[in-house]
Amino acid sequence: MADPLQQRPDEPPPLWQLAPHPQKPTQELALLDAAEAMERRYGQILACLRRRPMTLGEIAAELNVADNRISGRMTELRQKGVIEITGERRRNPRCRSMAEVYRLV
Repeated sequence: MADPLQQRPDEPPPLWQLAPHPQKPTQELALLDAAEAMERRYGQILACLRRRPMTLGEIAAELNVADNRISGRMTELRQKGVIEITGERRRNPRCRSMAEVYRLV
């Protein structure tokens, strides 16, 4: 019985065989891209907090992203001791609920 995946001599090779192969496996490249994006987001958050203490919502509005796009990074920065909660609370500019204010340590 012939292998159904085997290419017949009269067929051109599949497109995936023609594409250049990266030097690194796809999974490793994806992890590197994700790490770079996370580092950029850390930098953006810290740049906002260098100007003044802000709530998560204020930072998100400044970066023009949804709150949930930075909430995980804020938690990580807080756990690493880079930022802290001031104890002050302000209204979130988007939903009007009260939110904690963060500052650099």
